[in-house]
Amino acid sequence: MILLDNSNKLKDWFTENVQENVGVIWLDMATYELSEGVKQDLVMISAEALDLANEIVVRKLSECEGVIIFNPSNKSLKLELSNIIYEVQSETNAKILGNLIKTFESNITERQYLKSDLLTIDRELTEVYHSLNDELHRVKEIYEKKSPRRFNEIKGVKIYGKYAAGLNMGTDFYDVINSDDHIFGVITSCSSYIFSSTLVRLFHELKSLPFSTAENEQMFFKKVLDEEKNFLKNKKFDLDILTFRLHYSTLELHLEARGKFGMALTDSEHQYLEESGQITQKTIKLDRDQRILLNSTGLYKHNMQEIPISKLEELVSNRNIKSLDILDEIYFQLKKNASDGIIEYDSSSLIIEVDPNVMVSM
Repeated sequence: MILLDNSNKLKDWFTENVQENVGVIWLDMATYELSEGVKQDLVMISAEALDLANEIVVRKLSECEGVIIFNPSNKSLKLELSNIIYEVQSETNAKILGNLIKTFESNITERQYLKSDLLTIDRELTEVYHSLNDELHRVKEIYEKKSPRRFNEIKGVKIYGKYAAGLNMGTDFYDVINSDDHIFGVITSCSSYIFSSTLVRLFHELKSLPFSTAENEQMFFKKVLDEEKNFLKNKKFDLDILTFRLHYSTLELHLEARGKFGMALTDSEHQYLEESGQITQKTIKLDRDQRILLNSTGLYKHNMQEIPISKLEELVSNRNIKSLDILDEIYFQLKKNASDGIIEYDSSSLIIEVDPNVMVSM
């Protein structure tokens, strides 16, 4: 406890009247103004000293655990503090005051112990979090190394994919389903590891069906959005999702997305799907010997100076460059200046390539 006064009046009264065993520090106003680490103390100050307190002293008093005013003359206080717990007046029972001080300081001590315990728990949880986060990044790196860079050729259509693990929370996910008359695929960027697993589960449920139909695929999109609404009740996170359906007979590529996804088509300018928070749709007619590059949201969160949009257009349109080499070049440029080769955001890219001799319905 701190006794604060510029005279000995408060000190003499306290010594004479408060017989309880209370640890006390005597300070004058100037010393208190310069002191540090007094927020957790109980302060007793005379009414006269309080009237003379400057802004620094008032601020320190307002931040301490509690203030007792020594005011035996019952003078009107010019300053009100929200943490005043007692006012000593002429009729104040000194023994009651001593008990009050001891009780209050005991409570302060208990709170300090509790705060210490909470800080310890917080530190331990932080260590667990970082350990878990490191493990999750390790898993993402393993997935990046093991994930397929190429899907099998189907009816004159090839799909190539590449994923790079980032330091961000959450992850990217992509996969395709081969049907008799079309290919259905998905690319997602999600800031929640937990919801990312939900996306994988929902897609595997779709994949396990005997037939992949437009109705089933639309139901998958709806289930994702429904699960997102339920999940958002407990935790906020970001989710961007793109689905695509390519019909073998017509080579019509139908895209449905929410979020910022980009694409580069052979001999065409780079395009974005609208980033409006709403679901957008787009249909592109592919031709023989054409290919289209689809990029996830994460890719565009990076500094595109390393892989400018014009570079993407040039790579995709150059038929002398293989699709796998295009993906390798994009992610080499993305990673070359990254610390330890790990980029900031998870990123995924797919290239859909049409064979020059594929049969197309007219």
